[in-house]
Amino acid sequence: MENKIDRTWDSKIKTTEELHEDAKSWLSEIYFIKDEIRFLDHLLGSNYLQLLSSEKSKNEVKKYIFKMNYEKELLDEIIETISTHENELGSLIKSQSVKSNPHFLERHKQLDMLTQQFFKKYKTLKKNIFLAVEEVKRSQKKKKLGKAAN
Repeated sequence: MENKIDRTWDSKIKTTEELHEDAKSWLSEIYFIKDEIRFLDHLLGSNYLQLLSSEKSKNEVKKYIFKMNYEKELLDEIIETISTHENELGSLIKSQSVKSNPHFLERHKQLDMLTQQFFKKYKTLKKNIFLAVEEVKRSQKKKKLGKAAN
């Protein structure tokens, strides 16, 4: 028998297994983001000097690097929080007391909102980094074309 739980924050009724799937999905996305951040570190690192000499201000590039470093630290905290939450869910499933534990459900709700906010902020940061690098590449291409024309 599946234990259904009313998740009133998004008007869905989910089983404990689905709550577990939520946490697994969050972790999967977060580990993927960790890999992406390594790539973005490399991308900014290889283009850093060019970015500083482009139209982008030094402060803007430094802001992206600072934000990315902050996101890396935050990821580790979120992973730890979700892992602890998962362990607690496992214990509550074994004791069949998930539904009767409103504190757990409230933490699940908060984690759901936290991860969704994090994903949204991260995607915006990633988009801004790509736009900055793209601008540098366009500028380089124009300079090369200008030199070739001379």
